[in-house]
Amino acid sequence: MTTITFTYKKNNNITSLVGIKATGHSGYADKGSDIVCASISTLIFTLIIGLSEIESIPSFKAQINDKDDLIKASWSQKYSPRVNLLSRSIEKSLRRIAANYSDYVKITEVFI
Repeated sequence: MTTITFTYKKNNNITSLVGIKATGHSGYADKGSDIVCASISTLIFTLIIGLSEIESIPSFKAQINDKDDLIKASWSQKYSPRVNLLSRSIEKSLRRIAANYSDYVKITEVFI
């Protein structure tokens, strides 16, 4: 099962998404043929490219570890509306995948 963790930070009564992490293999199909894992990876890679290469956020960090089936992105809560649009779109897309493939994907939330 793949676990997707959304990390939020609350500041002045505003809750901001500041990180997304996916761990584990969904088990929907064999590695290399798994559309669930491929969809999750594609969305998070899109976020990584958007935040690091297009928006160039100084606080942005990414970690990818194929051996441990881990992909992770985090950033500061101080960012532009474009970053909010991209990150929330990716979040909603990942939530949709989790809802459609609930036997293979679990969502968790962390508030810091």
